[in-house]
Amino acid sequence: MPTVPSLDTKPLYALAGAGDAAVNALRTRVVALPSLVQVLPAQVKELRAHVPAQVKELRTQVRQQVIELAGKAEQAYDTFAAQGEKAVAARRGETTTKPAAKPAATKPASKPAAKRTAKPAAAKAPATTATTEPTTTAGLPESPVATSPATAAATQQTLNGSASA
Repeated sequence: MPTVPSLDTKPLYALAGAGDAAVNALRTRVVALPSLVQVLPAQVKELRAHVPAQVKELRTQVRQQVIELAGKAEQAYDTFAAQGEKAVAARRGETTTKPAAKPAATKPASKPAAKRTAKPAAAKAPATTATTEPTTTAGLPESPVATSPATAAATQQTLNGSASA
């Protein structure tokens, strides 16, 4: 008769021990439940006395946090705007340093705004010629998506806003 290998019984004993510990914990909770229920009304009265003061504190804390978060959101917005402006300039092939300061300074004047509208129109013409060769956005590598060259070129033209004729 072949010999049967011995089995490791440790996992079985660990499972039995965990189950026994869970049952013992539940038994002690069930036994202690009536005494906890008796103490509950006193705890509720104590909480009623402290809750209004805590609510006032929370209101002031929330107001402070809203002010702080609004400032952080404004900073993040400015950072993203500057980053986006750099990405668009890089995509157009322009080399501008800190163009985010220009719009704020020239915003009241009407002539620089007219010049700005002329620049994107002039920048679009070279962008349509650049769409014959699919390029990456802001110098980043293209994502490794398996597409045909025709599909990639059509997608690039759509992203550049040029007509696919």
